[in-house]
Amino acid sequence: MGRMNSIEFEEAKKSFETYEGPTNRFAMIMKSLLGFDLILSAYIPIVIFSVLNSNYNLTAAYIATFFWGLFCQLYFHFVKKIFDPISMIFLVYSICKLAMLYFVSAKILLTYSSLFECGIYCIIIIILNLLDKPIWQLFAEKASPKLLEWKFRKNYYYKKIWKEVSNIWLISFVIKAVIIYLSMKFLTSKELGNVYIIMGTPFAIIIICIGIWYPQHRWMKIFYKKEINFN
Repeated sequence: MGRMNSIEFEEAKKSFETYEGPTNRFAMIMKSLLGFDLILSAYIPIVIFSVLNSNYNLTAAYIATFFWGLFCQLYFHFVKKIFDPISMIFLVYSICKLAMLYFVSAKILLTYSSLFECGIYCIIIIILNLLDKPIWQLFAEKASPKLLEWKFRKNYYYKKIWKEVSNIWLISFVIKAVIIYLSMKFLTSKELGNVYIIMGTPFAIIIICIGIWYPQHRWMKIFYKKEINFN
């Protein structure tokens, strides 16, 4: 991934301004949410897990989710020639959960389940970073395929910004785990329940909002304050 000359910079800036249109963004995201790829990699494993967990047990649900995630990875790799982040997450998540079910006692698992969850998400983020596929970049490009055609995508800063978002997510989950652990040690059951509520949906919404706002903020600084090195 190289740096840009001034002409390439202006072309990338123009394409950024075109891409930024809210109507374009909404249409691309809706198309992705209702697309075949997302149905295959996200909706179907959720249904499989729910049905098997309700009618059988957690082990059967995680085993089935693992094999479906493996099938999706093979399908996307060999048929569509792309890397699918969602099925990868289901795959790693299922492996970690199965390992915990078999190697961690039920009492410890029940007591520290939230901490284990944070650990799993950190493992997923780290694995994808090592594969040079930052998690939020994969989600963004899946939700907005037009990003794949953006001229700025070939620039050094594009990958760098997505890695920064991934690192923010990683740090956020570590902080979440520390807060939960300290809360378990020093707070009452009622107070701990409130912490779990805050660290649930509100926490997820906050890090998603950061994932949306941060790269756009960084690109704006690059394009309009010209924080970039030309050849």
